[in-house]
Amino acid sequence: MGHQNSPCLGFCTTALGDDVCKSCGRTFEEVNRWIVMTPEEKAAVWERRERKRLVGNATEIDGEAMKIIAQIGYSQTETWIARVYGDASAARLEDIASLPKSGWMPVGTVEFCRAAMAHQCIVESAPLDYPEALAKWMPYGGHVLCRYGEMPHGWTPEQHQGIHGKPVVTKLAESLWKPDTPFWASPYHRFGPEYRFYVLRGEILGYGRYDDREDDQSDPLSLDMKAVREIINAYQKAGSPAGYGLDVGVSDEDGMTKLVEINDGWALGFYKGSCSHRDYLRLLEARWIEISAHLAQAVSYG
Repeated sequence: MGHQNSPCLGFCTTALGDDVCKSCGRTFEEVNRWIVMTPEEKAAVWERRERKRLVGNATEIDGEAMKIIAQIGYSQTETWIARVYGDASAARLEDIASLPKSGWMPVGTVEFCRAAMAHQCIVESAPLDYPEALAKWMPYGGHVLCRYGEMPHGWTPEQHQGIHGKPVVTKLAESLWKPDTPFWASPYHRFGPEYRFYVLRGEILGYGRYDDREDDQSDPLSLDMKAVREIINAYQKAGSPAGYGLDVGVSDEDGMTKLVEINDGWALGFYKGSCSHRDYLRLLEARWIEISAHLAQAVSYG
């Protein structure tokens, strides 16, 4: 029959009172009887889950109906958030071609989200990493555009030779870097504590620290919240996206709070202890609705 293993994801919401687990899709009775169920009964459960995965489930956030599909094998935390708060179904990267051409939002890796964009004919937004409007908060006034072939011989992100660089295309695999690949570059800057802020329509939903440095209350390098709000306000006036992640750091060189980078909300990871799970999902969906708005217009006026 196949599929005899339990579909449990380790987050059982029937323990919270749900009749059907939002993580694995089994009923309370099926969860409790699984070890004694027949192979035929288990196969029927798996078939039901498969049908639900391919169709997707509607959720509503900020008044907009949106189906959410989480990538199988993606981060357990983000997947759990999507399942519990967005009633998400699941799919693999190779399943995207069989999914609807519109009306759903992916939660997964950049590769998965990028494939979902292409499938839904959504044009990927220009990279947001270093907005010109925020240059005054960037070390050395920001990054410059160059080509990978112009980086010093032997340069790598680890062997940086005093230069910080990365491809302009978000999360472009290193195997795809070519001499003419557009690159951001700037003098290397040492940061102490680094933080990610989750921002929805100019409002801070929460933030968390993500660097490896020890969290020491006596550390003289302290986060300047006034500077953070100035950055957010300046970006809002310049036309920031509906939802994004703002990474800032406290400089190890002058103690000032500076911009590390902006992270687009269409493929934004969740940092533990940063914001509520529900707010995180609201941010993702607000940005996805924003970048897919042209599809709704095409339907309305087409």
